[in-house]
Amino acid sequence: MANNTKSETMLMSGNFSMLNIEIKTIFRIGVQVDFPYKPYPCQIAMLARIIKALQQSKNCLLESPTGTGKTLTLLCAALAWQQKEIEQIRMSSSNENKDNSTETTKPQPISRIFYCTRTHKQLEQVAKQLSNTIYKDRIRMTLLSSRDNYCVHPVVSKGPNKNHECSKLTRPDQQRIGQQSFKSDCGYYERLRGKIGNDFTRLAGPKQLPRVFDIEQFTEYCQTSHAVCPYYTSRLLINDVQIILCPYNYLIDPRVRNSMQMSLNNSVIIIDEGNSIEFYSYSFLFRF
Repeated sequence: MANNTKSETMLMSGNFSMLNIEIKTIFRIGVQVDFPYKPYPCQIAMLARIIKALQQSKNCLLESPTGTGKTLTLLCAALAWQQKEIEQIRMSSSNENKDNSTETTKPQPISRIFYCTRTHKQLEQVAKQLSNTIYKDRIRMTLLSSRDNYCVHPVVSKGPNKNHECSKLTRPDQQRIGQQSFKSDCGYYERLRGKIGNDFTRLAGPKQLPRVFDIEQFTEYCQTSHAVCPYYTSRLLINDVQIILCPYNYLIDPRVRNSMQMSLNNSVIIIDEGNSIEFYSYSFLFRF
């Protein structure tokens, strides 16, 4: 169990195919892994390598032919390991509470999973694969995307530069900085004032946040159930979920990562199509 502050990184290359089979197979490779069908030998080998890397807090570079279900394998392995970690933390906390019934024990952090892809379209495919796993009912997720995909403002969403126009509406100008009474001109953003991620994850009934969703589904949920901004709501959920789906640049570009206050401590980082990461890292390096 990785309970230190070191980030575990997994890299993989190649495309993947959609899988939607409901047969359930359970087997053990260090931890119990629930798989939606009988895995191929290459998937079993990948699962073993991933679990071993996670247990030892090491990096893991994987490559497998197209059509062998790499995405599903990565998701099931990482989520199975995370569920084992959650179980161990709960047992440890229970034992500590029994031994120190009068003392308050600080909860141990749970390792979050960052699943990164090159494009938003690939994130949609990862979300679909996640919905095929048994873990979809055990975890919470968020999907980080750009204003181009998430903006629902009636004017800004139709404009050519959503980032600039959104900033004008949601950030006070120089004359208004420091004014506690500042009110955004975007109602979707303003209705998030004072909200935290748990305000959405703990809800029940029609306003309940879906366990797994794609960009379109999340946009519709935010707009129809709460009339809030999907872009900022997805960011608000970061510290209250177990898995975060995002494009490469959200982690690689320090300006984006810092603006979202994303900490990578105690994290499992999965980079899909790792063969593209060198080019993106190089391009971000020379932006400064």
